[in-house]
Amino acid sequence: MRCWIRSQRHIYFSATADYDPGHYNQVIIFSASRDGPVVQSLKSMCNIKYVVYSTSNSPYQDWQCELLDYTYQKVKQPGKLIRLCSEDDKYPGRPFKESRCAEVIRMRSWMKNERTGDYWGIANKLNSTKEWISTYPGLGDEDVVLFLDPDMIFIKPVRFHVEPGEVVGQRWLDPWMEKSWNFRFANKNKHLITPEYLVMYPFCITVGDMRTIVDRYIAVAYEIREKVDCWEADMYGLIIAMAEHGLKVKTEFVGLFTSWKEYSHRLYSIIHYPVRIFADEEETQLLWFKQHYTNDTLTRPWKPPPHPRFGTNISEKMLFAVIREYIETEQL
Repeated sequence: MRCWIRSQRHIYFSATADYDPGHYNQVIIFSASRDGPVVQSLKSMCNIKYVVYSTSNSPYQDWQCELLDYTYQKVKQPGKLIRLCSEDDKYPGRPFKESRCAEVIRMRSWMKNERTGDYWGIANKLNSTKEWISTYPGLGDEDVVLFLDPDMIFIKPVRFHVEPGEVVGQRWLDPWMEKSWNFRFANKNKHLITPEYLVMYPFCITVGDMRTIVDRYIAVAYEIREKVDCWEADMYGLIIAMAEHGLKVKTEFVGLFTSWKEYSHRLYSIIHYPVRIFADEEETQLLWFKQHYTNDTLTRPWKPPPHPRFGTNISEKMLFAVIREYIETEQL
């Protein structure tokens, strides 16, 4: 426990607890009196109760989940880790794998659109999220959830404090985003959709607010997917649903793409690696890609990725270093 004296009347204690669901960094404010210190208030700096990500039961997703779980545990991220694992239509009957630290909740597959015949992996994320917030025992409206994608790793803990009506998450930094035609699917509050409002995974939201927007989130995502054939239609659907319901969105630098090189001069809490990594600035020589790496993880120990020195920015270097560390410390 550390103590700072800010004035003659107030003393601020900062207490940090090791990870345990329900324990968060706290600031306890005392006031001095003749009878001794009196507690004035108790405010959680971080109120994340759950950390949730959706995946499908496939070799391609297995190693990503395993790596994410390892980094979650290593950085002592606050919140109970939940893995929503759906059946994968390509691997029917495949045994589900357990996790070193996450509660694994098995879900059915929603990949095939029965009306159109379209196979869309993102549908599992949309529908498993709705299933979880609708059925998970003891889930309260004011509980705060950090939603992730499986192709993310923690570098340091995310410690947001989120109130009902608020969303805090990574800003979608692609420069053309706010002008995307996909936002024409919004029925109201289009004026809210500014560059500062463009939130994406990872993000924090209360369960109650997610329950409020989830049906519209799913409906818009499916509409965009069907009419525009857009793989990332869920990302537009999320923003539109938040805007239509008037949620206050605060975007931060918390989980950047490895390809956002202009922002990669420093590390943030999460590295997101959905895209190809190239060995040169001109992006002509492919160095590494998550889809190709799956074959290297089918036996243990995994085949190491490129050495960190070959990464072209700090996010790429750290991603390679973390994978290598996991192989060397957990698999050898």
